[in-house]
Amino acid sequence: MFFQLILDSSSGAITPTSSSGIPTPLVIVFVVAIFLVILFVAIGKLRSGSSEGNWDTFNKEKMRKSWNEIQSLADQSPITRKLAVMEADKLVDHALKTVGFPGETMADRMKVAEYKHPKIREMWGAHKLRNQLAHEAHFTVSERQTRDALRAFEAVLRSLKAL
Repeated sequence: MFFQLILDSSSGAITPTSSSGIPTPLVIVFVVAIFLVILFVAIGKLRSGSSEGNWDTFNKEKMRKSWNEIQSLADQSPITRKLAVMEADKLVDHALKTVGFPGETMADRMKVAEYKHPKIREMWGAHKLRNQLAHEAHFTVSERQTRDALRAFEAVLRSLKAL
């Protein structure tokens, strides 16, 4: 018989082999095909979670609305300027996560993303300003600092195609 089923006594598995005990070419082709399918699925999963993420995951209308609210906060008072910088930073972090940049903190995500999106390098000062506002109780932000920080945040959001 050209094909025969042999019971492997050590594992209890039945494996198709030729009469010489070598796996049939059909089995080899089947195993290779399964391996290739698994490989392509894995690559697809990795790509969908990478910085080439699904741009449709952004609700651009909601992002624009949030951005407009942040800009209006920047024009009111020192307290709302502080809030505007902090909210803008949070919005960019949300965008970085949505696009799929990995990292435990926003700074980690920025480090990964800045190679693909150079505008992020210009945003480091704005992010540091946000950290000062969050961690130093008496730190105040000027109108100019707020305006510069919001420009940097907006440039990144546009680079990420979130706005």
